[in-house]
Amino acid sequence: MTTRLTRRGRILILAIGMSLLAGRHAAAYDLYKESTCPPGARYDTSSPVQVRLMTDSFVDYAVQQNVPDMLQALIDVVDDIEAVVAEYNSVRGLDLELVVGTGVLGDDNLDDYGVDDFPDQTIVIGFTTANNAPAWAPHDPDDDCEYTQTHIYFRKSDTWVLGPPPTTDVDGKYFGGGISFRAVLLHEMGHALGLAHAPDTYAVMDHGTKAWTRGALEVPQVELLPDDIDGLRALYGNGGANDFDVSVTNTWFRPESDYPDDEAAHQIHNCKVSSRGDAYAPREDELVYCGVNVAPSAYDTVSDRVCPGSYLQLRYTVNNKSDDTLDLEEQVWLSLDDDLEVSGPAMDLKSPDLRQWTISPEDSSTLGRMFRVPASAPNGTYRVYARVVPYDPVTGASLWSQDEDQWNNSIRVRGRIIVDSNVCP
Repeated sequence: MTTRLTRRGRILILAIGMSLLAGRHAAAYDLYKESTCPPGARYDTSSPVQVRLMTDSFVDYAVQQNVPDMLQALIDVVDDIEAVVAEYNSVRGLDLELVVGTGVLGDDNLDDYGVDDFPDQTIVIGFTTANNAPAWAPHDPDDDCEYTQTHIYFRKSDTWVLGPPPTTDVDGKYFGGGISFRAVLLHEMGHALGLAHAPDTYAVMDHGTKAWTRGALEVPQVELLPDDIDGLRALYGNGGANDFDVSVTNTWFRPESDYPDDEAAHQIHNCKVSSRGDAYAPREDELVYCGVNVAPSAYDTVSDRVCPGSYLQLRYTVNNKSDDTLDLEEQVWLSLDDDLEVSGPAMDLKSPDLRQWTISPEDSSTLGRMFRVPASAPNGTYRVYARVVPYDPVTGASLWSQDEDQWNNSIRVRGRIIVDSNVCP
């Protein structure tokens, strides 16, 4: 259900300290053959587009990689494909159908077009000995404005990590000595359906790092971002309003112009949480603490230790995946373990600072913020969560329960913070 909220003309700041709004992106996406086939080339979704796994090619890949449990690996790869199909089907106007069984056996290598014979209206996912890139998704050159078939290739020589990450410490698409199959498939499926690389926007169709959100039971998940959804809706029709959904992610982007040898914007990691008491805007970088000084600067280098009652500085990205202007309340929570608990007997610590502001429909914003650590916080090493709750500005009531996916409303930011009374002045 889509919730319509009253628009507000200004941003409210309800906390001590400066809020550092670091960047809003300009909505943008690129589509294949947009100039010759407005709005772009696409599948005919009046009937389902079938998604098939070339099972024998995956088995051959798993044998080459000495995967210890073949049955579990097959279950995991199908689960990953099913999750990606479900994510795309959440966009109104799309109709993908995962087919497991008839017609996906009989070849242990996904080859070029014309070698493997599959019916039209089919996206074939398979593993190959070709050496083009870790993964790619070309279209049949004979297709014009309407696609008939696409192959999504995964290179057998790479190590593909199946299923969600085993740890919430994951940054980007690389972890555990391999590449996340699910994160890369989410990107390649966009190509298969008609999305090109995004040159100047925050999208799954960026290169580089991939955005993760907090899924059910703390399991990390990847999902489409507002600009990806905009592009898909341009191709496949509106199909009705987007479901009301706000997410918080752990990356931002730099435009294609920063990467002259590439054809896409790059997602980058948001900085690591740190102590900071001034209004210095954190640098957008992949490996540094928030607020690290760029010389010359009058301020000391940041630290991973903070005095109780002093300020943290952190960065996170908020995504409004709905068609509505939303009023949001930002919260920061500290947890001594790897789970966030905002109610109940083991409730985590909440910063006394709150911020309320408005985000436009189908928009993403990266935020550099300062929040106080509760003065009563015991010494210890904490995980830090950023949480965003939609609310009704007229009644003040929380709309969190009406959000399509309540779990992805919070993210554990990168790094840890040590509350240490010994660093107090």
